[in-house]
Amino acid sequence: MKMSVRAVCRAIDGLLGLLPAAAALVVAAWAPAYGAVLWSSGCDSTEGWATFSETVTWPSIVTTSPIHSGSGAWAYTNRQNRVYQSFTPTNGPVALRFWLYDSNLSYSGDAPIAHIHTGSGSFTAGMSAGVSTSPIGGTTRYAFKLNDNGVGGWVCGTAQRSVGWHRLEVVYKNTSPRNACLYVDGVLSYTKAVNNALTFGAVSVGMGLSSSPYSDDFRCDTMAVLGAPRLLTFAATGGDIAVSVGGVQFAQKDGFYDEGETICLTATPNPGCSFAGWNSTAGGAFANPSSPVTTFSGATGAGTITATFVSGATAVDKISDLWPLTNGPSYKLTDKVVTGVVGNAFWIEETNRSAAIKVVYAGAMPVQGNKVDVSGVLDSSSGQRVLNATSWTDKGAGTAIAPLGVIERAAGGKGVNANTPAISGGTGLYNVGMLVRIAGSAGNSSVSDPNNKYFYLDDGSGLVDGAIPGIKVLCGTNAPKTSGNVTVTGLVGVVGGKPVIIIRGAGDIP
Repeated sequence: MKMSVRAVCRAIDGLLGLLPAAAALVVAAWAPAYGAVLWSSGCDSTEGWATFSETVTWPSIVTTSPIHSGSGAWAYTNRQNRVYQSFTPTNGPVALRFWLYDSNLSYSGDAPIAHIHTGSGSFTAGMSAGVSTSPIGGTTRYAFKLNDNGVGGWVCGTAQRSVGWHRLEVVYKNTSPRNACLYVDGVLSYTKAVNNALTFGAVSVGMGLSSSPYSDDFRCDTMAVLGAPRLLTFAATGGDIAVSVGGVQFAQKDGFYDEGETICLTATPNPGCSFAGWNSTAGGAFANPSSPVTTFSGATGAGTITATFVSGATAVDKISDLWPLTNGPSYKLTDKVVTGVVGNAFWIEETNRSAAIKVVYAGAMPVQGNKVDVSGVLDSSSGQRVLNATSWTDKGAGTAIAPLGVIERAAGGKGVNANTPAISGGTGLYNVGMLVRIAGSAGNSSVSDPNNKYFYLDDGSGLVDGAIPGIKVLCGTNAPKTSGNVTVTGLVGVVGGKPVIIIRGAGDIP
């Protein structure tokens, strides 16, 4: 899609005068919430646009950098590059947003790029480097111009100019207190009171200077109706919190959130810490207060959302409890049976054969068949979930786990979720890491790498690896089977998105 930016409204302009200075700065962190699209243009062509007169020239379409999105952007080389487009008139609330590439910080005059207007009034956004009007003077800030039934002029906002792409938004709010705002990169830069009700039905673009500013992705929207705002702050010690609404993640989290709004939260612990839970002093509820990835809604007032982290690994009961979790935090599993040890890794499995996981460890390995407690960082490697262990503790002999009989086409199984995805063509229950047994015909062996010998086992269930039928059996330094019927016992792994069987020793391919 040409325009995917849909930030959620945080600037409740009518409250600015009621807030202390610190709170007012918080409000300035957020952009408007949009409703229906009135009109849009991706600047890949000039289709649908018209020039103001025969003497006005078209902007140039550039197809190489700088382009914000799509196949093109518009460049302005003189004040005659000006075009317009009409849409169904509206008396607001309304917002015009677009992307501007500021290519030269030494502009010496006005450079309005977008102008929304019709009849009773208008407002304009651009670089306007020559403007030094209060409240903030200087020629290094973005600005906008309001025409309130013939009254008004250019004003500078708080946003500093810089080379590169910037999102500019001009917003008209027609409810009391009526005002117009300029947002730069989602941050409220200036608010100005509007005395008269205004109607808008056209957009004009252009009037650039000789130093070629660029624009892309224009869009005009109605404004969404907002509920009562709640001022929320976010706190975390021992980690960080990511906050998003509607797929848009906010760099500055503290601010006003709408009544009934659902906020997506992700807690990420620092190294050596683990997530312990969520807490709110603003009322409301978490979908899952014990999960590092959850949602929050229903705040009844101002307050703080806190993510609690503790030193050490978070204990989880079952291996499968790891599947919904994101990579990075440390977790601890207890009393799991070691089903195999190969190289710098060992595998642990539930005694009921419901789940298993590969554990990577740089040190002495546990004994196959024993129970262990394992602490480590959850990660993904070659398409499978793994624990990068920081420690393990031997718990003595464990319950013997018999290999699970499967057909090759079911090796690996379907994915569980986005964090624990399926292997290519996987069917059946997720079984990566589990001890399995498969019978079939051996062939296509290789000993070219003495440390990574292999052969293929074909049971006729339809699994193929490229043009080779069957599943690849990784033998390490053990001699592979070259032909005949073979029953293989081994651990399900993933290589290149395909399932493989990893044998633990020569006894697994008798």
